[in-house]
Formats: sequence, C-alpha cells, structure tokens
Amino acid sequence: MEGGYGKWIGEGRPVTQDYPAIEPKNYPAPSSLNDVRADLEEVKKVVDGKLAAILIDVRTMDLYMGEKGPWKRKGHIKGSLSHFWGDDLKEDGTWKSKEELRKIYDNLGVTPDKLVIVSCGQGQMSAHAYFTLRYLLGHQRVKNYDGSFNQWSNIDSLPIETGMK
Repeated sequence: MEGGYGKWIGEGRPVTQDYPAIEPKNYPAPSSLNDVRADLEEVKKVVDGKLAAILIDVRTMDLYMGEKGPWKRKGHIKGSLSHFWGDDLKEDGTWKSKEELRKIYDNLGVTPDKLVIVSCGQGQMSAHAYFTLRYLLGHQRVKNYDGSFNQWSNIDSLPIETGMK
C-alpha cells in the first residue's frame, strides 16, 4: 500500500477484518544472499579503497553528523554519503517519480554502472533505499549492509567520521 494505511483510508478504499484464502506462490530467491547483502568484510574493503563502491547512509542528518544516536560511537562509516531515505517520498508517503529519484541519485554520483551499498542504523531504513534503487530505478549493482552503523560503530578499530563529508 504505497502511501500507507492512512492514505488508503483517506481515499475511501475498502477495508475488512476478514482474511481471504491465500494461494501459495513461488518466488525466485537470489542465487546468493551476497547478491543482495553486503557484509562487514565487504564494507571494510570499500572503506579501505580495495573495492570501488559508493556507500550511502540513509539515516537522518543528525544521526549521520554524529549529533545524536544510541550508539557508543556516533557519526557515520568513513567515506559514506548522506541521503535520508524519506527524501525519496512525497508528502503523502508515496514515492517520487522515477525522474525525480533518478535526479536525486545522479546528484550523489549514483548511477547504474556503480556498485552502491546502502546502510542505516540496523538495515531497516536502508532496505527502503535498496528497494528504491533496485526495483524502482532498476540498478542491478546495489546491496544492503544490514549490519549497518550498529555493527560498524561497535568495533572500535573501524573508522567513523562526524560532520559532513
């Protein structure tokens, strides 16, 4: 339900508490989780310059900058760019047009030919950005670092930055 339940109700669409019979479907799984998920070692390679990729932190600016957050070390993964996932949406909660999204990501240097790894605090918000890039914009080389800043910030030897890149 693009736009959420509130939008659905606001448009006068039907709701029910009756559960329909659901017919099972088969969906193809990725050949490997490595096609979808970036792990800690892969992100380390990007930060160390051993793997060419763009890291995008999709948390709010105050979390990215290190001004607040629940982590013992605050800030962002060294070298990551800031792009709040909610900026991909219109005020009503639906996605912006493909043209608007393409322009947003082009301005970050994110193009279909580049490997992009999205992260956030725990991999949830970055899943939204993953979906936007992979399924709305058709990028084939995008991964979600689901360990995200929660994992990264808990390893004292890993570099963290504060402020804007």
